[in-house]
Amino acid sequence: MGERVVARLEAACAEGQTSFHGTGIEPGWAAEVLPLTMSGLFQRIDSLLVQELMDYSTYDSADMLFDIMGFGKTPDEPTPMADPALVGVTFRAPLMLLADGLGATIDDFVFDRQVAVAGEAFDVTAGRIEAGTVSAQPFGYTAIVRGRRALTVEHITRLGEGHAPDWPTGRGWKVTVEAGR
Repeated sequence: MGERVVARLEAACAEGQTSFHGTGIEPGWAAEVLPLTMSGLFQRIDSLLVQELMDYSTYDSADMLFDIMGFGKTPDEPTPMADPALVGVTFRAPLMLLADGLGATIDDFVFDRQVAVAGEAFDVTAGRIEAGTVSAQPFGYTAIVRGRRALTVEHITRLGEGHAPDWPTGRGWKVTVEAGR
């Protein structure tokens, strides 16, 4: 959330002689614990898809949205969220934990990212999005097991409901299990 928030947290910790640990819902819960807990409901799992669905239009961090996630940039402009190696740091570990918990062996990983661009300029809380720049993007990693896509962690992010409406919509986490007979 930027230097302003970091400074407030550091000051509070110094005053209270404490420390602060911050983490998100994933990795840690939504991409690992929830699917593994759900797996007990099935005799066999053919594929598992964990999706974060998020509208970032009210998110007040220009650094995160523009510099890290690549919103407001041209589709081919390099950003951390378009770099498979950097995204892999966060996404591969949950997939390895899922595979281990399900007794599967990962053959390989595949990174996927698509983008949708804004048809016209608009403003979000963190700043301005110009026409022709990224306004929505799904990105994620898939673990290949026995030669097929089996375990996927994907984030579907957008800057408003009207951007990429054909992609899954909503807000929060969704786990989809395909189970064989």
